[in-house]
Amino acid sequence: MLGKDTEWFVQNRTRISAFQKYITLVETDILPTQVANLLKAAALEATRKIDFDGADWTVLLVSDASDIYVYWFLGGSFNDDTGIGAWIGLKIPKNVEWLGSESDNMLHLALSTYGGAGPKGKGKTKTLGQLADNAIKSLNPKIGKRPKKIDDDDYYCSVERGLGDVLNDSKLAKPGLETELTKVLKDFSNAVLPGLKAVQKYLSDAGR
Repeated sequence: MLGKDTEWFVQNRTRISAFQKYITLVETDILPTQVANLLKAAALEATRKIDFDGADWTVLLVSDASDIYVYWFLGGSFNDDTGIGAWIGLKIPKNVEWLGSESDNMLHLALSTYGGAGPKGKGKTKTLGQLADNAIKSLNPKIGKRPKKIDDDDYYCSVERGLGDVLNDSKLAKPGLETELTKVLKDFSNAVLPGLKAVQKYLSDAGR
């Protein structure tokens, strides 16, 4: 004779299977996509609030099989066809492994540069990154830290900020998150703006 737990499982296994599939769908598609859309909306609002002569921001969201990318840049600071230039952005994995408490969240906002593939491209990546570094004369530690190095994706990271304090499992379900994110993205974008403008000028002068 089957035990009560086993009987319950046999009677409800179809519903359990459907629920497990729904959990997987939320973890690998729905939640990351909604977070990415929230970040894109916050970036659009943040860049709209950054007022200076010649401001021409582009905010994009793209995805592949494993990640979603939200990034923004000044006109002329980044070529979206070649991937060369400087931009602000972050990568959101299509899973929930990055989601946790404030201290263990894995999402990082960064000012990055890229100059191309191969040894020559790596040298240009470093040149663009150092241009951005030198243009950012000072940086409040609350805004971010300065790794000043090429990361695992072959991008030079000039400034980065963890987002665990705003994108964590306790805040995602609360109202007002987009407003808080907008302020974080605006403050970060303002702080690294000189770096974007320096790369913008370099690429313009070089006719690239």
